[in-house]
Amino acid sequence: MLRKEKKLLEENWINDSQFLKAKEEAQKLKKSLYAAIIKLGYLTEEDIFAFFSQETKIPLVNIFDYKLNPEILKLFPEEFYRENLFVPLFKIEDNLYLGMMNPLNTELIERIEKETNSTVIPLFSPPSAILKALDNFFGPKDYYADLERLTTSSLDIPFYRDSERIKVNLPVEIKPVDKNIELVISSYIPATCVDISKNTEAMGVKIFLYLPPKIKILVKFPSQEEIEAEVVHCTVKEKRSYLLGIKFFEKQREIIEKFLKEKTEKFLKEKT
Repeated sequence: MLRKEKKLLEENWINDSQFLKAKEEAQKLKKSLYAAIIKLGYLTEEDIFAFFSQETKIPLVNIFDYKLNPEILKLFPEEFYRENLFVPLFKIEDNLYLGMMNPLNTELIERIEKETNSTVIPLFSPPSAILKALDNFFGPKDYYADLERLTTSSLDIPFYRDSERIKVNLPVEIKPVDKNIELVISSYIPATCVDISKNTEAMGVKIFLYLPPKIKILVKFPSQEEIEAEVVHCTVKEKRSYLLGIKFFEKQREIIEKFLKEKTEKFLKEKT
């Protein structure tokens, strides 16, 4: 056991069982013990940095206790701060105080001292706080520049268009029952049936959740009947909604036809 790991136990940051569980999790994830401790919820990110602050005697600061100086932040480009996870807090005479994820990074410190002609005073600060402070000052990291240049074309999705569609507007509920996908919530998801094929093979459903093609689902109608089906396609629509193309299994088609006869006047007229 490493000395710092031993200190975690001796100083009651975590208990023995938590330590062993975190060790197992770290090996499984191929990450550090500290990342595993945070993932398991035994300590927060700030707790971990408080522990290292205590061990190294380097102060831990809350960046948001200080007003960042725009002039000091102009010392380096935004991307340099993000890549190296630090932010300048203030300057007193020739001393430049930095909130850093790793205040023991001597190579970075020497570079900053050389380029600013200052003496760097490194302080601990959690990376999430550093990134939030940078977002507050510079705006969020720009992942969006290339989106404007994207060109998209609608996919020509063959989906039972050999059968005329009957327009409907009926509440339904959808639930994935496929071993390949598991949602956070296990309950049915509200949706709206917008059309059903006259041959009762398929239907279109508007839903506010992306569901991939080829997964098995249950469709619950207002009659409370559950029908097994499969997602054939999922197309982006307006305002974060999706149009699911759903194919019914052969054994379910009698239920759909019965439902249409009960609920859709247009269907009844065209059947006679």
